[in-house]
Amino acid sequence: MVGQIICIPLAVPPVVCPPGTIPYIIRSGDTFYSIARRFKTTVEALKKANPGVNPDALLIGQRICIPRS
Repeated sequence: MVGQIICIPLAVPPVVCPPGTIPYIIRSGDTFYSIARRFKTTVEALKKANPGVNPDALLIGQRICIPRS
């Protein structure tokens, strides 16, 4: 209807993780800090493995790459 408000989800391009990393799907409540602790890595290493990902705007279902230890 004219004037009706709709919500369009953000399009997140598919991520192909490079060698030395593993894919991870963002879940509710995830932060780079909590993910780094879970996988025994650092926030800085996550940022380096995921250029272009805004750690302050993670989306549920978004795929990121986790560096292997």
